[in-house]
Amino acid sequence: MAFCGGFVCALVFTSTTYDMFRMLGKVRRKISIYNFRKHRSTVKSLLAQFAASSLLLVLLFTFVIVIMLDLEHSQIIIQIPLAVFSLRSSVYAIVLIFTTPPFRNFILRKRQNQHFITAARTVSVARSSFL
Repeated sequence: MAFCGGFVCALVFTSTTYDMFRMLGKVRRKISIYNFRKHRSTVKSLLAQFAASSLLLVLLFTFVIVIMLDLEHSQIIIQIPLAVFSLRSSVYAIVLIFTTPPFRNFILRKRQNQHFITAARTVSVARSSFL
């Protein structure tokens, strides 16, 4: 039952993705190249964010497998996917930065403008004798 549901969801996702790219191809001749690039970038960003959200599915799949197999040290095994799942917000942020040009340009611009000026200071220490 769960396999059939997963198959149907994968089929819907695949057909929707194919339809988005097909519509994007049709619109290509009607809009400017600049807008087409923005639309294509948006679709790629959405696909990457969907792939990143699959971390939740991996966690749930691991839970189901461990429960079905009735493993001896299941608590230790489950702690590994929980640790990976705790990184999801960082993964989402990284995916958003790398797949969305405005965010990527903002981060790269910030890094290029940061010039760390280090001033050399000379500290003179007066020696005094404690005699």
